[in-house]
Amino acid sequence: MGGMHRVTECRDLGHGAFVLRFERLGMSFVPGQYLLLEVDGEYREYSIYSSMHADFLEILVREVPEGYVTPRLRKLKVGDSLFLDGPIGEFRPYAEAQSVLFLATGTGIAPFHSAVLSYPHLDYTLVHGIRYEDETMESQDFDSHRYIPSVSQPTSGMGEHVTDWLSRHPLGTNGDVFLCGNGAMVVDATAILMDQGVHSLRIQAEAYF
Repeated sequence: MGGMHRVTECRDLGHGAFVLRFERLGMSFVPGQYLLLEVDGEYREYSIYSSMHADFLEILVREVPEGYVTPRLRKLKVGDSLFLDGPIGEFRPYAEAQSVLFLATGTGIAPFHSAVLSYPHLDYTLVHGIRYEDETMESQDFDSHRYIPSVSQPTSGMGEHVTDWLSRHPLGTNGDVFLCGNGAMVVDATAILMDQGVHSLRIQAEAYF
């Protein structure tokens, strides 16, 4: 059920990315679900970034300077309130999965951040597509051996996209894969997985843009 939620923290992550924390007000959710935010008459969907065990709700946002909603979200201060509806969605990295591969670009990492914080024993590998080496956001929340940044514009050497990594590391017969982020990545990665023999039932995808 929707309602007004007060902002309790604004956290800058650099490169235009930031986290907004809201009062939870008893909302129940599972990782992979999203919230519907109302900003000056416009509605936008944002995956929940925080753990399902936390006493707050968080979303991860990248500001689009020419956009309508994200600059307004950026200007929010502690104590401001927004209308939030949810949770919504069926994109769920289940805790009981034998093993999972998470493929994300940019802020598409949000549902996987929620999953990893919620399920501390989850057997996962996360490949995160970013432009620059210092754009890993809050990668300290992931196991350093399980978090793999895929940097497309490094300061030195050749760049790599998520799909490049995937082509070099076939998933094999075990585990499920979850894709979230840029629509082109989702389409291309799904095609690679299918070519590698991964059954469509083992793939879940959510395109952000």
